Amino acid sequence: MDNKQTHMFGFAGLLLVLGSVCVKNAASLVSVTCEHQTARLSCSTHHEIHIVSVNYGRTDGHTCPHPSMSNTHCYSGTAAANVVKNACEGRESCSVLASNHNMQGDPCVGTFKYLRITYECVASLVSVTCEHKTAHLSCPVGKEIHIAHANYGRTDRTTCPHSAMSNTNCHSGPAAANVVKNSCDGRNSCSVLVNNNNMQGDPCVGTFNVARPYRIRFPYLSETGALESRIRKRPPAYDFILELVYQTMDNKQTHMFGFAGLLLVLGSVCVKNAASLVSVTCEHQTARLSCSTHHEIHIVSVNYGRTDRRTCPHPSTSNTHCYSGTAAANVVKNVCEGRESCSVFANNQNMQGDPCVGTFKYLRITYECVASLVSVTCEHKTAHLSCPVGKEIHIAHANYGRTDVTTCPHSAMSNTNCHSGPAAANVVKNSCDGRNSCSVLVNNNNMQGDPCVGTFKYLNVDYHCT
Repeated sequence: MDNKQTHMFGFAGLLLVLGSVCVKNAASLVSVTCEHQTARLSCSTHHEIHIVSVNYGRTDGHTCPHPSMSNTHCYSGTAAANVVKNACEGRESCSVLASNHNMQGDPCVGTFKYLRITYECVASLVSVTCEHKTAHLSCPVGKEIHIAHANYGRTDRTTCPHSAMSNTNCHSGPAAANVVKNSCDGRNSCSVLVNNNNMQGDPCVGTFNVARPYRIRFPYLSETGALESRIRKRPPAYDFILELVYQTMDNKQTHMFGFAGLLLVLGSVCVKNAASLVSVTCEHQTARLSCSTHHEIHIVSVNYGRTDRRTCPHPSTSNTHCYSGTAAANVVKNVCEGRESCSVFANNQNMQGDPCVGTFKYLRITYECVASLVSVTCEHKTAHLSCPVGKEIHIAHANYGRTDVTTCPHSAMSNTNCHSGPAAANVVKNSCDGRNSCSVLVNNNNMQGDPCVGTFKYLNVDYHCT
């Protein structure tokens, strides 16, 4: 939310746009980078990095193999952690060089170290509230709100329709944002009254214009970080609206309520408190799922239908017991399973049928981002892969060769562009896929050949536990 701009509109009043963060209690991600290499952290669109822990040192004898590994009780102090936080905290992606100089010192002289960063990807939430109503923000139990951005004003004629909307370039200053921050920062939940008095002034006095709204917009955070809109015909029962858009990871939901006046838009971030993510996409729109780098999508459940009347509001929502079968789920799985990102069009044809004719539907996908684990094993050694109890190994990538001169140091390292073909990857997959643990001997014979004769190689495996 640091560089996201959310634009809103005015009324004989305006609207308020807020950005906030709650810090999550979910599965953390781990980046491990050998000394002299660069750590690259990234989150999916509309997520920011939250650093949990940092260590530049060594705690075992198998990570980043090297002749100098005698000290396995090597820990850095707060200086190294501050370097990482300054470079990464609150950003969508970052890079950090793992070296003594950059990490502010050598915590164990003579030992080859690695930088281990545990971090989380914090998802963006947005709330929109019309003038003269009250904005309500909340985070999961045990989490605190952090406001990233707030605007009280108006930037279009479709949100919170009213007769006075001529000024659509209306933005409040820091005073309104400070009101929200003072009311919400550091709390689990908060309420903010949206009017000129509480927002410390009227940023666009006398904004009047006759409008006969026949459409309403459903805002969502686009992949570019801007607040965009999905346009639908306005349900007859709605004269004016309050919109709250909360996005947790890649979950987009829009809630509509009747009201008249200005608009308060709250952009907020809460850290996820579960492994599962949810994407909700209205019919005739495209669902976009994504995970951060070195994570892949695992589909948990799919429904193309309708189970309530408030999601994707439409005049045709009478059937709220509408469920699709396995065909729709298979469509999503075929497109998304095992990928870092994917897109799925939500319509009857693509979903293999209409589960409730005459009802306006939406596609709800529950999924997980499964983190990549990395195993590096020097030639003539045995690679050991394992997952927690009840989980199975899924091989994402395997290479038997060499791509640098720091991993598995040896006198024969002239070829650093050495890659094995599918044969070596198939050996690993056949030995490990679907198992809780496995072992693979790393040598030319078992890897089905020598991809770079005369070079000392290693086996690099990326895998997931599902």
